[in-house]
Amino acid sequence: MFILIFYWFFLLSGADCGHLRDQIIFELNPLQTYCTRLLNGTDSVGCQSNKNGNTGVITEISSPKDIDEIVKSLPLRIDNLIALIEINNLDSKLINAVGINENIQGIILFYRGEKFPKKFSEDSDCPNKQFSFYDSERQNCHPWNSQGAIDPFGLRFKNFEKPIFYIENQTQIDILTKKCSIPYNKQIKDESLRCIGRMVLFMFAAGNSKLCLERQEKSSGLGEQIMLCDNLEDNNIFALLPPLSQKQKDLKPNIFVLAARLDSFSSIYNSHGGDFSTISSIIPLLLVADSIGKNIELFLTKTQKTFRQLLFTFFHGESLGYIGSSRWVWDMNKKQFPHSFNNLFNENIRQIGIDSIGFFMELQQIGTNKQFFLHADREAYLGNKSMVNNLIKLIDSSVNFINPLNITYGSVPPSSYHSLLKNDKNIPGLILSSFGEGKYNFNYLNSLFDIEIRNNTKMFNEYVNKIKNAAKIVLNTTLNYLFLNDVKLVKKFKIDENYAKILSECFFLKSSWDCPLFLLLTNSTNDQNIKYWLRTTANDLSIGTGFPGSGIRKIVHSILVNSLGQKGPESEQQCSEQNKEQNLFTYIWQNNPLTNNGTCYKTSIYLGKAKSPAFEIENYNFSSGQYSTWVESRWDSHARLEIFLTADYRLELYALLLAILVILLSAPLNYGLKEQWFLDNSLPPTSPQQL
Repeated sequence: MFILIFYWFFLLSGADCGHLRDQIIFELNPLQTYCTRLLNGTDSVGCQSNKNGNTGVITEISSPKDIDEIVKSLPLRIDNLIALIEINNLDSKLINAVGINENIQGIILFYRGEKFPKKFSEDSDCPNKQFSFYDSERQNCHPWNSQGAIDPFGLRFKNFEKPIFYIENQTQIDILTKKCSIPYNKQIKDESLRCIGRMVLFMFAAGNSKLCLERQEKSSGLGEQIMLCDNLEDNNIFALLPPLSQKQKDLKPNIFVLAARLDSFSSIYNSHGGDFSTISSIIPLLLVADSIGKNIELFLTKTQKTFRQLLFTFFHGESLGYIGSSRWVWDMNKKQFPHSFNNLFNENIRQIGIDSIGFFMELQQIGTNKQFFLHADREAYLGNKSMVNNLIKLIDSSVNFINPLNITYGSVPPSSYHSLLKNDKNIPGLILSSFGEGKYNFNYLNSLFDIEIRNNTKMFNEYVNKIKNAAKIVLNTTLNYLFLNDVKLVKKFKIDENYAKILSECFFLKSSWDCPLFLLLTNSTNDQNIKYWLRTTANDLSIGTGFPGSGIRKIVHSILVNSLGQKGPESEQQCSEQNKEQNLFTYIWQNNPLTNNGTCYKTSIYLGKAKSPAFEIENYNFSSGQYSTWVESRWDSHARLEIFLTADYRLELYALLLAILVILLSAPLNYGLKEQWFLDNSLPPTSPQQL
C-alpha cells in the first residue's frame, strides 16, 4: 500500500504530461495501420507481438548509432526499448539494426506529413524474382527496383519478431514525442520516471503456409475449426470481344490480350498506396473499353470479319507472385477458361487455350516519366519480328522501343507476361511503361507512399494527360492488330478526354471513392450499406483473402459493365434467368448512372479466380517455387498501443525502505497503547438503563 502511495506521489508531481498525468494507462486510439504477418511455402515475414504484448521504454531513434549509445547507457533493470522512428530516417541499415537488436521490443514509425522519404519502395530490388521466366533472373536477378527499394530484399519480406505500428495522426505523434519520449526518456537517468509503451498485436500463424494450413485442417477434426491463416485470393476480371461460342469450332481464335494489374502491397495494413504501381495503368484500359463500347457494333462487325478477338484482363495478386495471371494460364491449360465446359440448353462458351493467344500487351507505371517505352522478350521478338515491327511503326513515333537484341539482361521487366512466357515462349508481346532500359525511375513501387498523384494536385492535369496519351497508344496498337492495319477505320475510335478526367478525379482526388460516377455505378446513392462498403474499401489495393472483397475489383468491373454492356431484359428476375440456360454472355443487373435505376446489361465480361494453383493442386510441393504460396495470418481483433509511467527501481526501493521505517517507528506505539488513554475519566459512570 505504501509503495502505491509513493508511486502516486511521484506520478502526480512529475512534469506536465497531459493525459498521462490523469490516468495510469493511456491507450492511443484509433490505431489502424500496422504491420501484419504473411507466410509462404518456406518462410514467414512481417511482424507480431507476444501474446500479452511487447513492453519497453519509448525512445526516439534516428540511426543505428543511437541504438548502441542508448543500450550501453541503460540503467540497471531496464533492458527493453520501443524504437520511435521518424520514417524519413528509415533506411536499410536502420531496418536491420532495429530488426536484429534484442533490446528493441517494438517499432513505432511516424510521419508528420512534411515531405516524402527520398525512396520507399517496400518491394525488393528484384520484384517477383523467384517467379521470373528467365533462369538467369532467378539466380542472379537484374535489379529493376534498386533505385527505389528501401531494402534490397524488400521491407515487406523482412521477418521482424516484434510489432511495428505506423502513425500519421499528429495528436498521437505529439503524445509519443512531446508528452512521453522527450520529457521522460530522452536521457534515461537513474532515479527518474520512465514513459513505457506496450504494443499488442499477436498473430496466430507461425512457421510457413503449409504448416499453418495443416494445423488449421487438423483442428477441424476436433470440433469447431480454429482459423489461423487464409490464402490470398480474389477475382480476375476478363472481357472478351467478341465472345466465342462452342458452335464456332472451326474458327481458330487469335486473341489480343490487353492487361493491367489490380493490386499493390505495403508492409502496413490499411495503408492506401498504389497511384503509379496500379491505378495509372488501369485507367488507360478503361478508356480503351469506353471507346470501343461507344462503337461496339462497328467493332464487332470488323472483328468478326478479321477473325480476331480482344481480351481485357485485370489480374489480381500480381505483386505477390503473379497470383492472378498464373491462375489464368493454369485454367487455360485445364480448358477451364473463361468457364469450364457446361452443356447448357442454349449457347455455351468455347474454352480458350494458350495457343489462342496471338499477342500480349501490358501497362506498367504509367506517368512516372514524360516518355513512353516498349519492352519485348528477345526470343518472342525474333520469332515474330515482322509483325511486332509493323505494330511499332503504327504507334506514335515518340514511343521508344527498347530492342531486346541490344541488351544483356532478361529483357522483359517483372510483369504478368512472365506467366505466359513460362508456358509458351513464342507468344509475342509488349510492355508499355514510363521507365526505360533496365531500371525503374519510380521510388515508391508497392509502397504506402505511392500517393503522389493524389497528393500533387498542381501536377494533376499533367498526370491526366500522360494517362490519356497512354490510352491513345494502347487503343491504336490494339485496333491495328484486330483490324489488320485498317488505319482509316482505326481513326474512328477516339479516347474521350472528358471521361479520362472524370475517372482520374474519381480514383485520385476522392479519398473515399465517393465521386458521383462511382456512387451511381455501385448503387451507393440508394443503398447505405454499399456506400459504407465502398468507403471502407476505397484505395485498398491489396488482394486480401476474399472477404469482404476487393474494392478496386468491384469498381473496375462496374465501369467495364457500364462501358461494354448492352441493354438486356427489363426486370431483375428476367436478367438473372438469362444466366441459367447459357454461359456465352453474362447478364448483370447494375445501376445505370444516367437514370440511377437498376438496368440489365448483356455482357461478355467474366470473373475468374485469382487464387494460386498451389492451393488447388493435391499434394503440391510448397517449396517448389512454381506458384505463389502466400497466406495471411489472422490476428487479434485490433492493435493496441498503451502508454504509462513507471518509476525507477530505486524509487520503489526507497518507498519500501520508507514503509519499513514507518512500520518500525509505529511498533512501540502499538504495544504501548492502552484503552484507558482514549477514555475521559472525569465523567461519572452512567447507570444502566431500564429495559
